[in-house]
Amino acid sequence: MTNSDISSDNVILKVTNLVAGYQRVLPIVIDVSVEVVQGEILTLLGPNGAGKSTLIKGICGLVEVISGEVLFRGENISDLETHEIIARRVAYVPQTHNVFSKLTVAHNLDLGAISNFDAYQDRLSKVFDLFPDLKKFRDTSAGKLSGGQRQMLALGRALMADPILLLIDEPSAGLSPKLRDQVFQQVVQIRDSGVTVIIVEQNAYAALSVSDRGMILANGRLRLIANAVELLEDPKIAEIYFGARSTAEKS
Repeated sequence: MTNSDISSDNVILKVTNLVAGYQRVLPIVIDVSVEVVQGEILTLLGPNGAGKSTLIKGICGLVEVISGEVLFRGENISDLETHEIIARRVAYVPQTHNVFSKLTVAHNLDLGAISNFDAYQDRLSKVFDLFPDLKKFRDTSAGKLSGGQRQMLALGRALMADPILLLIDEPSAGLSPKLRDQVFQQVVQIRDSGVTVIIVEQNAYAALSVSDRGMILANGRLRLIANAVELLEDPKIAEIYFGARSTAEKS
């Protein structure tokens, strides 16, 4: 997908001149505008402190939108509470504390569906198809799962809300390269099921390899948005924003 593919007919999320942060006097995201196309995977890239996580938190109401506008499916959601945004089928997976460790896998999934119990059994079956380990360990406490399994549970719990838009913060953090690649392939399957996905990710090469487009932030501002392949193949961009590519990243 290229930027020229974007038209008003297939834009599911439109962010315009967004300023957001934890304090009105010290915004973290500054004047960011982006249109997200239905059915794409968009990866947010940039150095630590660039505003990537704050941007997706602003979209789902977890930090204050100081100014600007967020339109989801044509509706202004900028001033809605998080639970109201979730009810409109937007789901968010945080980087940390994204499962309830003392509860079983099954109870975690039940909580994911609390905003929408329609077709619960059908959604549960789809989650188990996507993440077979969750079915295998459905009666196991989440705290006893491996790091990769916990990430699968976090994604599965979000999918139980039947989202149209899924926001994921650092899905590969702390995972081995093998588990990282597995999680990203599952993100592709989620997209293929009809869910639009926005990912915040430090591992640029792994994320861009499964993405349609990449968006680079620095100091809270949008620096570049382009086709993922173009970003991967541009050595100047890689050097400036991604750093030297390691042998592990190439594998």
